[in-house]
Formats: sequence, C-alpha cells, structure tokens
Amino acid sequence: MSHSIFKSLLLILLFIAPSLVAQAQIVNKEVNKSTYVFNYDKGVVYNKQKALIQHQYSMGEDFDIDNDSIIPNSFKNVLGTKRIQELKNNRIILSFACDQRGKIENINFIFPGKNCFLTSEEIASLEKTLLSKQFPVKIYNKNAKSITFTRIYSFNQML
Repeated sequence: MSHSIFKSLLLILLFIAPSLVAQAQIVNKEVNKSTYVFNYDKGVVYNKQKALIQHQYSMGEDFDIDNDSIIPNSFKNVLGTKRIQELKNNRIILSFACDQRGKIENINFIFPGKNCFLTSEEIASLEKTLLSKQFPVKIYNKNAKSITFTRIYSFNQML
C-alpha cells in the first residue's frame, strides 16, 4: 500500500513541478517603493510601474544620438570603479524610451546569457540616476513624439 502512495505522490510531483519551476523564473523585488520585475527566463529587469506606459512609445529610425557617454558615466558614478572592475567581463543591454527632447522616461535592463549580475538596489540606483538624464538627440521626423532604442554597453569599456 505504501508503494502505491509513493507512486501517486511521484505522479503529482511530476505534474506540479514544471509549473513551480516556471513561476520561479519571474521574481518581484521592491526597492524604495518601486517594484522591479526580474524575468530570469528572458534575462530582463524592469520597473513594473514604468512598464505600464511602455506601449505609448514608437520606434523610429529618424533620429541620431550625438553622444551617449552619459550612460557609462552614470554607471561609474552609481557603482564606483571597484564594482565596474568586478563586472569588467560583462556586458549589459539597455533599452530606452525617451521623449522627443531625449529625456529618458523608461529603461529595461537586459542581461546577455540571462545572468543578472546587478543587485536590485544597484538597478534601482541606476534607474533613478538615468531617469534624470537626457540624451543629446537629433530627430529628423518632427512628428515623432518619442523614441525607443537599445544600446549594448561593456563594463570593460567603462574603466
């Protein structure tokens, strides 16, 4: 009789385990009254409140970013040289949504290889700093209300 109970429990676990694993791939972490969604399956981290407005932005190719050095400089100011040195073998992809003046309004942090190497506190600090920044942008389509774009940054190049 105990053998049949063991088989039943094993079957139940086989059906439940995949759903438990799938749920564990997305984790919400709260920092300073903001909720950050860590999607480990996709290697993406974003602010849950900001994600709600993301659909309002349109992607275009009618613009140029004159200089995006504000990003590496912001990383250096927030993380410090020692932490950048620790991360020197890593890259990060940032997806930006900006208004027509280049003011950053939303950021997604994307980790190649799905390895999230920044803490939730580091991401919150980076987001706070970056949301106060503005890219020097030239928009050729005067009807564009906003722009979205993605850039890859190497920590090695930030040193």
